Amino acid sequence: MDSLLAELVAARAGVVTVRQFREWGVHRAAVAAAVRGGELLRVGRGAYTTPAGNVTPEEAHLRRARAVLDMLPPTTVLTHHSALAYWGLPTYDADLRIVHVGRVEKPSVNRASGRRWHRLQAGTPLDHEDPVQAVAVAPEIAAVQVGLSSPRAYLVAADRALRNGVADLNAGRALRGATTTTRLQAGVSLHRSNRGVAGVRRVLDLADPRSESAGESLLRHDLLALGFAVEPQHVVELSVQRRYRVDLRIRGSRVVCEYDGEEKYEGNDARERARIRVAERERERDLRRLGWRIARFTKHDLGRYEVIRERVEEAR
Repeated sequence: MDSLLAELVAARAGVVTVRQFREWGVHRAAVAAAVRGGELLRVGRGAYTTPAGNVTPEEAHLRRARAVLDMLPPTTVLTHHSALAYWGLPTYDADLRIVHVGRVEKPSVNRASGRRWHRLQAGTPLDHEDPVQAVAVAPEIAAVQVGLSSPRAYLVAADRALRNGVADLNAGRALRGATTTTRLQAGVSLHRSNRGVAGVRRVLDLADPRSESAGESLLRHDLLALGFAVEPQHVVELSVQRRYRVDLRIRGSRVVCEYDGEEKYEGNDARERARIRVAERERERDLRRLGWRIARFTKHDLGRYEVIRERVEEAR
């Protein structure tokens, strides 16, 4: 690709519009030639990015979302799962074909395909104090927005937001987006009159920064719903120098519940994936030798309450 085009795309967080190319002196013909040559990829009407083989669905969605924002009034911000993608939070069970945007002013009547408008309440927390410079609603707001239709999606986002907030505080970073329990509560309170908020309130107190993945969050939710008291990330001491952390321990027992997700294998080559599997088998053997009983679950078990109950009872 022409070095100038590459620099422009990189400078705009991966997305550039035709208008911006024109402002920088890049002729439309040059853009069209780059698209034909596979050096630019159209991600929206008049918006382009660079192809990238390893871009995740969330990253691809965020590129489209930024392109949409560039074509809308300056006080428009990302909402719902588009805002979650902006904050690097899980977009559980979301339709990433749809970009969600909103503003305090009356939303545009434009019903462009792949875009959904929302009216924001005055005072809605954003990622910047100046609405013109803001890109997205705050994490605790985006979590509630998706939670109004899916409390499970709220819990997944809230867990990760809290976990990121704890990491920021431990690292001495005071970020505007750092999420605390107080901020989660404020986000729910702001939507107290919205339909669906009762479901969000039911899972608000379950939010826990110790969950390391969406699967762990959902498994914890299901176990609690079944009446099992659980302890996330319980530490099992093998010796003074050796210990294991298990996903969830059933309190008052030696039963641990492990969520087997694909996250641990992502980004690793075949040799590293094999090493991880061997380490997992050794870990399970050590735990069983100490008298721990293990109930394993995958994404296909989540939400299947009878299956989860039976597996835990079998392990007891």
